[in-house]
Amino acid sequence: MGQYQDAVDKYGSQRKAARAMGLPKSTFLDRLNAERGIVRQHRRSASRPSGEPTPINKDELLLRHDPAAKLHHAARQIKKGEFFMEVEFVRAAGLGASYRHIVEAPDFSKYRGMASGGAVYWSHPSSIQELKDDHVLR
Repeated sequence: MGQYQDAVDKYGSQRKAARAMGLPKSTFLDRLNAERGIVRQHRRSASRPSGEPTPINKDELLLRHDPAAKLHHAARQIKKGEFFMEVEFVRAAGLGASYRHIVEAPDFSKYRGMASGGAVYWSHPSSIQELKDDHVLR
């Protein structure tokens, strides 16, 4: 874990951790996402003259506007052994509560596991399966 995730664990929320570190919440979230390996990529072309439109490819368009593509991209970035609370992970991926139907889609079941008490975690598929085999997650 890195210093930003440690701060979230210590203070109990991203907002409180940002305040304790003296950072604006948006800056704190950007650094937390970078620490987790969830990086939003913006393509800017320095070789284009000012005022000339910059094209984007299909994948970039999907990442900007398709909630399922955003979630797939974020899920594929998770490293083995890293676990994220579902609420924080989905928010970091750029989705809100209104996308519950996407989050619970069968495509994502390999990335999700539920612990006792109903807490849902996201991780690399092999990490999730390992804990399901050990009956820690279901």
